[in-house]
Amino acid sequence: NNKIKHEIIYSKESAKLRINSLLSDKNDNLWVGTDNLGLWVKMAGKSVYSPVSVNDHLVFFHLAEGYSNKIWAATNYGCFYLDRDSLVRISGINHFCSSVLVRGPDSVFVGSLNGIQLIKNKKLDINFKLSNLEGKNVLSLHNYGPFILIGTNDHGLFIWNTKTNAVNNINAKNGLQSNTVYSIDIVNGSLWLGTGKGINKFRISDSRRMDLARESIFNPIVETNQNAILHTDTNIWLGTTHGLYVYKTNRDASTLPVPNTVIQSVWLSARGKVNVNYTYQNGYRLPVNLSLPSDKSHISIEFQAVEYSDAKDRTSVV
Repeated sequence: NNKIKHEIIYSKESAKLRINSLLSDKNDNLWVGTDNLGLWVKMAGKSVYSPVSVNDHLVFFHLAEGYSNKIWAATNYGCFYLDRDSLVRISGINHFCSSVLVRGPDSVFVGSLNGIQLIKNKKLDINFKLSNLEGKNVLSLHNYGPFILIGTNDHGLFIWNTKTNAVNNINAKNGLQSNTVYSIDIVNGSLWLGTGKGINKFRISDSRRMDLARESIFNPIVETNQNAILHTDTNIWLGTTHGLYVYKTNRDASTLPVPNTVIQSVWLSARGKVNVNYTYQNGYRLPVNLSLPSDKSHISIEFQAVEYSDAKDRTSVV
């Protein structure tokens, strides 16, 4: 009802909680990952939050739901999944993990300080390598058809075509506000990115090739928060270090502002011999009180439209 309500997770510490991640699963259970008091859940229809894991000093950076309602967590000390109310660490991943992406019934990708890793059937696939991402700090992951979008710290956005294995990079040199990409979402054929210097929007002009065209939007020029992005039927919400920004996603393209248009000159066809007086307005030659008969009404108009939306600024990736 357009009201903000303070949720009480743990009565003694709720005012001190630092919440990093939220997940509403398919059964409408609400999962809350913190960086100082573990993982909590409020089951559907309940009013209280129950602790899942609060004594192992884990920092929960990202939560995701897998197949069979399996809950996955990226933490400061590895990647975990929930099994019968207990967290199970993936063997071989004992380091910082920033994000987790469920790709299929048996495949889960994990972002870390050294690229991405693949978990197959709840075991680390030691043979998986994506050399383009080695040594790069991954902050966010997003799935889109055959593509996996990978946001990094200081290296921009990588788009991996899992069918062809081609990897392409978008950075500040070809359209990004910043080379740090904290959050990624795709809605209504548009790619939204939360970066270190504000918000980017790209139109996906060809989803088979992931051709992108940059679109102009209001950019608050603030640092966005990691994985703090979601969309509804009408809006996309992005969390930043200076508050929450909400953009409309269903706005009709016909309502976009018309470019500023300036008529530079008006002249008559050489065949239409009509005496016309001209004057100069703001440096342009224009007719005065022009009136023409029906058989001599062919005129030419020279104009210029000034467009600031950077509509031709396109980035093509395969």
